[in-house]
Amino acid sequence: MKYIISESRLDDIMKKYLDSFLLSKDVIDNQAGIAVYDDEENYLEYFPRKRELFILGEFLDEFETMFGLTRKEAVRFIMDWFGNEFHVKVYMAG
Repeated sequence: MKYIISESRLDDIMKKYLDSFLLSKDVIDNQAGIAVYDDEENYLEYFPRKRELFILGEFLDEFETMFGLTRKEAVRFIMDWFGNEFHVKVYMAG
């Protein structure tokens, strides 16, 4: 059975996934930056001076595969979500 999901509905599902992911992790948010991590990995690290976001490659690969996105689409979506979630500006390097 196939389902057709609208783009806006898929965006909502991806946001809910990232929101629930965030709830299961530890977060440091201070002047030095923002880190989302657990005992094993730093998944997301934000550097405020450059306004850059590091995204762990394995996490990005999983997100792409789960939602059928290209690398650029996945990076852009996570950057936008992170910026909204933490009220910061994030710029794409390059």
